This record gives sequence, C-alpha cells and structure tokens, in this order.
Amino acid sequence: MNRELKETRRRALRLLGGAAAAAVVALSTFAHAQPTTASVELVVLHGVKDGSNSYPPGYPELTKAPWDAYDHYTVLSTKSLALTKGSAVNETLPNSWTIETTLLDITPPTYKLRIVVKDEKGVQKSSGTYPMAKGVRVLPARIPHGGGGMVPAFKVL
Repeated sequence: MNRELKETRRRALRLLGGAAAAAVVALSTFAHAQPTTASVELVVLHGVKDGSNSYPPGYPELTKAPWDAYDHYTVLSTKSLALTKGSAVNETLPNSWTIETTLLDITPPTYKLRIVVKDEKGVQKSSGTYPMAKGVRVLPARIPHGGGGMVPAFKVL
C-alpha cells in the first residue's frame, strides 16, 4: 500500500508539474505577443521658394534646415498606409518616383520603419531606418518636383 501511495503521489506531481509548465509557457507567450500591424499617415508636401513664408499648420520642422530651402509649402496628398510587419507598401508620387515603406519591428512604444525612395527608373535615391513613436513625424527626404521639392512626411497613428 505504501508503494502504491508513493507511485500515485509521483504521478500526481508529474501531472501538476506539466500543467504548471504549460501555464508558464502560455502566459509567457501571451505577455510577449507583439502587434504586427501599424497605421501610418503619409503626407506629401510640395515646397517652392517664393518669399511668402507659408507653411501648412502643424509642420514647424519645415522652418528649419534642410527643409527651409523652400519657404512656401502646400499639401499635395494625404494617405493612410496599413503596414504589416515585413511587407513593403509602395506609393507612387506625382513625379513618378516611388516610396517603399516597410514596418520592420514594433517594440512599444517604438515602431521601426524602413523608407526607400526610388526615382522613375527604379534607382534608389534615399533609404533609411526610422524608429518612431506614435504621433511623431519623420521627413526622410527631399525629392525634386515642379521647380521645387516634394517632402514626404510619415507619422504612426
């Protein structure tokens, strides 16, 4: 009887230990689950030098170098990009250049984007990796267009 009791106790402890290990793995997986998507606003601005000192509201960075090469900016387009981690999203600009945006990683509160700008022939003109917090704007490049320049502005929503 004593031997049977010990064997039953061992079995119960093994089952309990296995259940505890499974619970730890499940909780660890749940606690470390990271988001894999992000919504990013892309605003394309057009800047020219005409002496007017006119800037869209909410873009104070345009008054500082290197963006202050132009003193008049208008918004050409605004678009929301749905990004999925590891998948590139391409947008064509008014001058036929493209912007390729890839969500590389999300480690809250930081979203890491790779932004690649290519000319109309597909030649890469600019590339960078940008760690961003929600609501913070990044202006990665100035692109020639219509006697001035286009400036793409990205913001994680």
